[in-house]
Amino acid sequence: MKKYLSLLFIVISLDAFSISKKEVYHLLIKHEIKCRETVYRQIIWESGHLKSKKARNDKNILGIKRGTRYCKYKSYEACIKDYKKRVQYKYKDSTENYYKFLKRIGYAEDKKYIKGLKSLKVKNIVNKWESEWWTDRNNTRKISCSL
Repeated sequence: MKKYLSLLFIVISLDAFSISKKEVYHLLIKHEIKCRETVYRQIIWESGHLKSKKARNDKNILGIKRGTRYCKYKSYEACIKDYKKRVQYKYKDSTENYYKFLKRIGYAEDKKYIKGLKSLKVKNIVNKWESEWWTDRNNTRKISCSL
């Protein structure tokens, strides 16, 4: 019985530290992240669908580095806030294609990064989550982005 309870506690504990893709997307909305669909693609790509060690242990779902070392965060929300502060503040012209922006600032070392992001099929689900968020809040504020 003790073994069973210990195992149950471990499973519950691990689940308590996980986050759903929908919850991540809602954090993007909450923090007014520009070009959310593209940033969500970055999260999926960088975090291996939120399953990588870096994502689970360090809460770094955007592959953010300081120098040559990956940053560690106390929460997924802290990672998103840091992305806004360290990356998105550079995105001043909302008519600029966000993929070109990422390339211009040298966001990723992998030359196939943008192609990889574009290959992710997320449009339908993020449109649904976006709609749910704004419907639940009776709010219509949206942030535009050029793709």
